[in-house]
Amino acid sequence: MNDASLLAWSKVLTAVPNSRLRLQNWQLGHPVAKQKLLEKFEELGVQSDRISMYGGSSRAEYLRAYSEVDVILDTHPFPGGTTTLEALWMGVPTVTQTGATLIARQGESILRCAGLGNWVASDEQEYVTLAIAHVADLASLDELRTSLRARIGLSPLFNAASFAKVFEEALTGMWLARGQMARNGKFDQH
Repeated sequence: MNDASLLAWSKVLTAVPNSRLRLQNWQLGHPVAKQKLLEKFEELGVQSDRISMYGGSSRAEYLRAYSEVDVILDTHPFPGGTTTLEALWMGVPTVTQTGATLIARQGESILRCAGLGNWVASDEQEYVTLAIAHVADLASLDELRTSLRARIGLSPLFNAASFAKVFEEALTGMWLARGQMARNGKFDQH
């Protein structure tokens, strides 16, 4: 969580009355870290009673906590890869902002693969606008959340059989190419 993410989240919270932000990570188990973060939000115009912070938890508790969340607001420029995948599996879509580097495009890649390209923003303004629009349409959000696990289960993200087949083909291709290079004397086997 950096200042850019906090600013974007604050803009969303300010624009959506009665919204709340739930944050969880190991560092937030420390009172000093929690207090500093609350102070930053208050500087950005978000009252501390709208922020819930939790430290580490068991895996089961962590996954259950997704039932308390309607939408994930991704961090930027380093989006949550595992968090995004787990959120999708638990039926919670993520608003992400793409970037210029491989890691900054991770969230976009995951969401587009899941068929959620309309949850990807190109800049902070669009990120805020998308988040506000998605939480304003509660009927569509509810329908998406209800169908999300089944939907992504059919996507390349969670299709283990398809992944294994493509991976096997890639390994076979590399093995055959290596053998061909060795036969042509273009490959040093040491």
